[in-house]
This record gives sequence, C-alpha cells and structure tokens, in this order.
Amino acid sequence: MHSVNCTDTRSYIALCHIVLCPQQQQVFHQLPSVMHDLLSDLDPWVGHMALKAFTQFAETTPHEDMVPACLAGSQKLQDKVVAYLSKVRTLTFIDEGQEEKGQMF
Repeated sequence: MHSVNCTDTRSYIALCHIVLCPQQQQVFHQLPSVMHDLLSDLDPWVGHMALKAFTQFAETTPHEDMVPACLAGSQKLQDKVVAYLSKVRTLTFIDEGQEEKGQMF
C-alpha cells in the first residue's frame, strides 16, 4: 500500500511556481474546511489521524495563512491541537534524551 504525501506535493508545486488549474484551486481553497471537519470528528481514530496530518501540513506548507484557517471559529479545536502538539514534542524530546543516554523505551 502506497501513501501519497499531499503536503510534499503542494510544497513542490509552490517551489516550482506551477500555476494550479481552476479545479485544483477550488480543492486548495476547500482544504481548511475539510481539515477543520476532520479535526472535529468525534471518532478517536479519525481525530488522531487528522491531528497527525494537520501537524505535518502546518510544519511543511508554504501557505502559512491556511493553518489558522483550519482552526478558525473553534477555541476547543485550537486547544486540542495545542495539547496534541505539546504531547508530541514532549515525547520526542524524552525519546531523544533517552537515546543520548543509550536507553530506549
């Protein structure tokens, strides 16, 4: 099974200054709404996968104005993303610290 990394594709398009066709632009402008809906999903698995995708998107997109648009209108959603990011960064920091000491989880 192959996974397509849309964020990398959009970054590549932006770096190459490729002009998007009208259909691609329409999808591009709907992305914040779709991401917002996925992040708001009540299914824990969908919500977790959406958080992972959103994090990757936010870290790599050259379209930084889209990031807050994905969370607009929901303080609860913003808090959820901040909590997720702080846990991910804390776990990454702990894991890296353990590697330096020669210990792994």
